[in-house]
Amino acid sequence: MFGIGLPELILIMALALIVVGPDKLPGLARTMAKHLNELKKTTNALKENFQEEMIDQERPGKKKDDEEARITAGRSHPDSDNTTGS
Repeated sequence: MFGIGLPELILIMALALIVVGPDKLPGLARTMAKHLNELKKTTNALKENFQEEMIDQERPGKKKDDEEARITAGRSHPDSDNTTGS
């Protein structure tokens, strides 16, 4: 857990208790836990999306299939010159 041992954790909790106060500490802990859970969900979703993109890039013929789909959809090739000569 971030390289923090039990003595360091106890020190952090004692400082938080002194700085924030016993009345606001439970609410602060709940808020921090909520934000950490949201951050964890977001990072997991980002990691999954990144892995899916890496798998798509590693698949052979994927780029060729995308170019063929673009051409059949009526779009020009991305490397072609689209000027009309005017």
